[in-house]
Amino acid sequence: MSSATDRNATIAIGHSMRPQTTIDSIDEYVFEMQTALADMPRPAVMMTISRLYDAWEQRKQVFVIGNGGSASTASHIANDLSKATIVPGAHRMKVMSLTDNVALMSAWANDTSYDAIFKEQLENLLEPGDTVLAISASGNSPNILRAIEFARHRGAFTIAWTGLSGGQLRNTADLCVHAPTEDIGMIESVHVVIDHLVTRQLFQSIQARTAAQATTRQPAQNDLATTAVARG
Repeated sequence: MSSATDRNATIAIGHSMRPQTTIDSIDEYVFEMQTALADMPRPAVMMTISRLYDAWEQRKQVFVIGNGGSASTASHIANDLSKATIVPGAHRMKVMSLTDNVALMSAWANDTSYDAIFKEQLENLLEPGDTVLAISASGNSPNILRAIEFARHRGAFTIAWTGLSGGQLRNTADLCVHAPTEDIGMIESVHVVIDHLVTRQLFQSIQARTAAQATTRQPAQNDLATTAVARG
């Protein structure tokens, strides 16, 4: 049976073997994240907001795709744009993540190729004028590139959110928002920040548009009521 001294020695050794996290290392990460966000291309983000607003206004569909962590981001974006942009009295955005149907993705991957899992889903759903938002840190994922090429051929507008060098996707999509960092985790974090930024701006724009339409309709309704009273 081990003594209390032996147990304490084992605990001490265990603690000494743990990686030491310091305030400086945390501050370094936060600073790098702040730098990546500060260097984020504002014009491309603004164009993304404008394009997604057009999709809402025209009642077009938005499809979101990605792999790995970016697949999770795709689901997150679809959730936010579908729910967090709802304004009472306004029609809702039509947004779908193509990363959520595991059965369908695995069917296409098993029966054809993993490169086809997004393109084949778009074959069923995509209409001219719709938007496809592709998320890829490297910008070189074959299934992403294949889906974007198909989307452009069908007449959809394509948006890429990338990182690193941007890869082939940077020059394939109609619009690219590039996260200016080499760290994959930070790239994914920047993409989530952009998601929340875009969602809030879209909500505010839809809210303002709906309020303006309500204000315009009210005088017209008052005029009709006045005319009805006069005729009565």
